[in-house]
Amino acid sequence: MAVGVTHLKYYAGLMDEVQMIVSPVVVGGGTRFFSADVRLDLTLLEERRFGNGVVVLRYGVRR
Repeated sequence: MAVGVTHLKYYAGLMDEVQMIVSPVVVGGGTRFFSADVRLDLTLLEERRFGNGVVVLRYGVRR
């Protein structure tokens, strides 16, 4: 899902889950996953860690 439309899908009630893949890379900056004005009530459903440092996080969106 494109980062720019994430908040629109949330406010339209189209998101049940959010999955983030976090990679341990230092680049000095980046793009926000959500815009600064978006506040979500999330519950961690699953966490998977890999040997290379990557973490996959799956969250449920509470309404």
